[in-house]
Amino acid sequence: MKHLLLLVILSLYVYTNYAQTIHLDYEDESLDKILLDIRDEYGIDLSFGNNQLSKYKITIHKNFSNVYEALEFLLLEKPLELQKFGDVYIIKQTKEVEIKQYILSASVIDKNTGERLPFAHLLVNNNPLIANQNGDFSVKSKTDSLFQVKISYLGFYVCDTNLVASVNHKLALRPIIYKIDEIKVSSSQSVHKTGDGGQPGSIRLNTFVTNYLPGNGDQSVFNLLRLQPGILAAGEQSADLLIWGSYEGQSKLIFDGITLFNMKNYNDNISTINPLAVKDLNVLKGGYNIEYNDRVGGVVDVTGREGNRQKFNAILNINNQTLSGVTSVPLFKHKASLLMAVRQTYYELYDPSSITLGVGRNENSTTDRVLYPDYNFRDFNTKLSGDLGTSTSYQLNFLHGKDDFIYSLTLDGVQSNFIYEDSEQNIQNGWSAQLNHNFSNGITSRIRISSSMLTRMVENHQQVGGNGGPSDPKGQSTTKIYQTLIYDQIENQIEEQDIEFETQMQLGEQHHIKYIMGLSNQLTHYVEDSLDINVHHFSSNIHSINLRLKDNWAITEKLNVNVGLLYERILNYNKDFWQPRISLSYKIHQNFDVNIAYGVYNQFVTQLPHIDDFDNIRYFWMNSDFEGITVQKGIHKVVSLNYHKERLKINVNLFQKNTSGLTRYNDYDYHSTVYNGEGISKGVDFLCSTTLQNFNFWVAYTYSKTLEHFDYLNSDEYVRALHDQRHELKGALIYQLKKWHFSANYVYGSGFPELIDPEILNDYQRLDMAINRSVPYKKLSMNMGFSIMNVLNHQNIKYDNFYRLEDEEGEVTLHAQAIPFTPTLYFNLSF
Repeated sequence: MKHLLLLVILSLYVYTNYAQTIHLDYEDESLDKILLDIRDEYGIDLSFGNNQLSKYKITIHKNFSNVYEALEFLLLEKPLELQKFGDVYIIKQTKEVEIKQYILSASVIDKNTGERLPFAHLLVNNNPLIANQNGDFSVKSKTDSLFQVKISYLGFYVCDTNLVASVNHKLALRPIIYKIDEIKVSSSQSVHKTGDGGQPGSIRLNTFVTNYLPGNGDQSVFNLLRLQPGILAAGEQSADLLIWGSYEGQSKLIFDGITLFNMKNYNDNISTINPLAVKDLNVLKGGYNIEYNDRVGGVVDVTGREGNRQKFNAILNINNQTLSGVTSVPLFKHKASLLMAVRQTYYELYDPSSITLGVGRNENSTTDRVLYPDYNFRDFNTKLSGDLGTSTSYQLNFLHGKDDFIYSLTLDGVQSNFIYEDSEQNIQNGWSAQLNHNFSNGITSRIRISSSMLTRMVENHQQVGGNGGPSDPKGQSTTKIYQTLIYDQIENQIEEQDIEFETQMQLGEQHHIKYIMGLSNQLTHYVEDSLDINVHHFSSNIHSINLRLKDNWAITEKLNVNVGLLYERILNYNKDFWQPRISLSYKIHQNFDVNIAYGVYNQFVTQLPHIDDFDNIRYFWMNSDFEGITVQKGIHKVVSLNYHKERLKINVNLFQKNTSGLTRYNDYDYHSTVYNGEGISKGVDFLCSTTLQNFNFWVAYTYSKTLEHFDYLNSDEYVRALHDQRHELKGALIYQLKKWHFSANYVYGSGFPELIDPEILNDYQRLDMAINRSVPYKKLSMNMGFSIMNVLNHQNIKYDNFYRLEDEEGEVTLHAQAIPFTPTLYFNLSF
């Protein structure tokens, strides 16, 4: 009986426990719903707050031996606490469990000089990242305080290191090109970096290579730019950059945050920017994101040198055209530096009296004459940069440039004489101030204020004279009486003031966003007098505010997405403009990736072409008035393919740009008319860059088709634009032999249609060569060389730089010739 009673009690115990087995089977269900089901099914008393628990989603498929065990499991790793008072289960909120985040914040600098390196390319824990324009970056991690960091920057050795989570790291990179007793170039160093950061249509250029390319006498930045695919070299538009079929004024040139409005720059001999002051060159041909606005073409963003914070140094460059130099002084116990650079022509580049004018008769019975200008140029750059503590840096920049042109020609005819003089003066001034700060939570911010102004003054003077007064013994008049036919004066001014606030924050290990807010004012002024009579007088202001947002998300290790939106409001016209932009980057293979981009772009200031009775073209800046001078709108579509393996880089870009709101100003028979039009440019460009032992070379090819339609055309058919060139092939080669460097570059262009007869095409060819040698002497570094531009003296002309007039023999066409055979001897000294 006793044993039977124990058996019954044991059976009841087992049965009771079996009956209390808790089975939970839920998929992505809220915690409060699960607890209510447990309460109802198992008849327990529960006390909890629905609002607190509804935010937790649970997926569970599991059995538990009792209610308490099930409830404890459901509350694991949550800021919730389980208590039991009598028969009541109480769930209450506890202090939130802090999830530890590790933050790495750092700046990339030059080891030798302490200069910051903008837009450095990084790989942090195998996630790609680009430093900002100040060389700063920050990342977060929830799993480990140790970060694997790999940094690459053109002209510097790759840095591969491990860093412990901290703020304000300084990552110093060692230059590949450095100066000891001689100039040394590592043949493994690439000249190009394409598709940087998954950005299609982009090229980062190693500006050190300009030391060895032809034209080094002034180390012209444009000598390097013109050799890149998609940037027009034929026609030598040295006053502008025509990128992927863009028109004059549609591409933006920026130097340290200052917009440059295309100074004249004679035939690539003297660049608009002093190359001695250049550190980084970033080219965005199309499809770029919200960092840049107010242009429908491309962007060339140039970052200037900051100077050496460790010691005083200077560079002097002398050639048979210009004298230039740059000096850097460390300040405030090596916490800052002051850099100053200057250039000056010390005589006219070309003396017309010493050069025979080329004269010929073409098929249309016009006389072609080539003019060589008197030209004077000077510019000045200064930059103060430094750090305020460990988290804040600053920059102050100022530039001034001025050039003067004078073209003149005298035609002596049988019955009459003709005098022609054309002069132009350009003055470019600008300044910018920038403050950068890195917060301890990984947020980086920047405030930048900038101002820029270009003033252009043009005079065109034409006189015709005949013989009169007393006669000589042969009966011919000895006095020439001149009558003024044309005396035109044009003054064009454009000003721009900007203030910009930028913040970038990390939302996750592979996710960050950027906010930009900007205020802008643009002023244009145009005055034209003819024979001292005011013909035209225009002035216009545009005040605008812009808000920009960019979301960068590495969805997987192979797929990266950049989504951007730019909103602009023109305050004084009450107009709104939305400009969405998106790009995708997918890594197909370790060495191969594809990038796709789409973007909408608006431009409110335009460089209007003015066409007169003789089809002469001049350009001047004007703001849109939202009526006759319409707002330009561009739509970019870009597909980019990048392959890189060891020393070989191959880049292919397919592009299409549709542009509306084009404006053309025709002035025929003293009647001025403004015409509107639209254009389309599409094509493909190719770049192959490699190094082989002591050789560094690249080849570039562009196929482009640019068509346009304006109101004055008699049909709906699109015609070829003036700058429509179908084929352009370029190549460059640098060979190092100990202390000697030999270089050559070649450009071939298939030609442009003429304004009067579009069927006429004049091809373009230019071969340049150079040789230089380093000459070490104690602590000085000397380099001397000899450069020849247009070795074959091919008779190239600029596609829209000419002037037509009438004399007694018919129509005369005056050409400002593209660069002729030009030898240059130069000498560089640095210490």
